[in-house]
Amino acid sequence: MKLPGINSIFIRNDTIRVSLNKNVNTIKFIGQNGKEKESLNNCSEGSYFFRKTDTYIRIEIKCNDGTVYYLNPFIRYDGTRLTYSLATYDIRKTRTSRSVVLISLMVIFIILRRRKRKQETSLKHFPGRTPMERT
Repeated sequence: MKLPGINSIFIRNDTIRVSLNKNVNTIKFIGQNGKEKESLNNCSEGSYFFRKTDTYIRIEIKCNDGTVYYLNPFIRYDGTRLTYSLATYDIRKTRTSRSVVLISLMVIFIILRRRKRKQETSLKHFPGRTPMERT
C-alpha cells in the first residue's frame, strides 16, 4: 500500500492549509503545550486559522495504516522577533523532585558505607584468611 503524498502546505492570510493526494485517517493542528486545536477525520485536506493567541501550530497527519507524519511547525514571526511564552515552573514539584534525588543519594551512600565497614570488620576478625576460608 502506497503512503499518501503531500500536495501542498502553505499559509495565506493567517490560514494554514495542507493538501494530500488521498484521504488519511486524521489531520491534526496542534498548538502550544501539545493542545489539539483542530482535528479532521477521513479527509485529504485541512485548514486552520492561525489565531493571534497561537505562538505556533504544527500538523500531524495519521495515515490509514497507522503511519504518522509530523510536520515542522509554523511559528508566529513579525519580521523582528519571535513571539514566545515565558517559561514557568512549579516550585512545589521542583522542591519535591530535588528532595527525592537528594534522599536517594543519601540512602545509596549509607548502604555503600555500611558494606565497606562490614568488609573491613570481616578482615579484622579473620586476618590472613581468604573470604572462602572465613565461612
